[in-house]
Amino acid sequence: MSDVDLALLPAFVAVAELGSFSAAAQQLGVQKSSVSRSIARLESALDTRLVHRTTRRVTLSAAGASLYETIVEPMAALRTATSGVVDLDGSPTGHLRVTAPVDLGSLISESVARFTSRYRGVEVELRLTSDVVDLVSERIDVAVRVATRPLRDSSLHVRSLGELRAGIFASPLYLARHGVPKSPEQLAAHEWVVFSSSRRLRLFNDGKSFTVATKGHVLCDDMIFLLHAVGHGIGIGLLPGFLAEPEVRAGKLVQVVPAWDAIGAKVWLMTQAGRKASKSLAMFVDCVEATLSAHRLVRPR
Repeated sequence: MSDVDLALLPAFVAVAELGSFSAAAQQLGVQKSSVSRSIARLESALDTRLVHRTTRRVTLSAAGASLYETIVEPMAALRTATSGVVDLDGSPTGHLRVTAPVDLGSLISESVARFTSRYRGVEVELRLTSDVVDLVSERIDVAVRVATRPLRDSSLHVRSLGELRAGIFASPLYLARHGVPKSPEQLAAHEWVVFSSSRRLRLFNDGKSFTVATKGHVLCDDMIFLLHAVGHGIGIGLLPGFLAEPEVRAGKLVQVVPAWDAIGAKVWLMTQAGRKASKSLAMFVDCVEATLSAHRLVRPR
């Protein structure tokens, strides 16, 4: 067995985690042939087969699985250390991996724009998905999530950024056909685009509350779909302000019973527990909070 070039290990870890040479190459930003050569050189240096290839997937051999378990945590620690390095003028450098729901895409894009315009030395990799991502196995630095209930996971550090402001909106077309509800009591008579977790909606106004039983022919579990469905005049709907307000400014939506709003889901930030936050991570979190505050998108936590 010859000396191992440590520069070959990132390719091996990527293949081990993604189960694909092509996916590993895409993640690393290199050609598939480069990943294949790295694995071949590593196997040659260790004098053992590390992966088994089939036409559909790459799997680890016993030796490959043992190597992966040995190096994955030290390599993660090394990435954390290097992502927090600052250059000579004190600015952070490195690579930051972020995940967020698709619904928050516009909000997160503004946060990323704020961050990258200030800190040019940091590369941000953003994964927008409605799936709950495992931060440890996917090597994610920070997750932005939206949930109505507190998120608990012993492997994660969780903090709330506040509660999303939400209101009732409709299209001008819908209101022209069906009239404008003037009070919460009139909302139940209208057709709704129903978000699956919000059939009974509690509204608030200066200490007063009112519960509406929503009903409609269209139900969904995606806020982007709900936004477009309301915009097409299918019915009225509960929408977070950050999605609805651009449509209101464009004249495509109107807020109804604007004195009343709903308790929306909370925005949560999640990072790996026991892992020291890098300077770049701390500054990115600051940018997310600044974006929320600038648009008054959340109530204080």
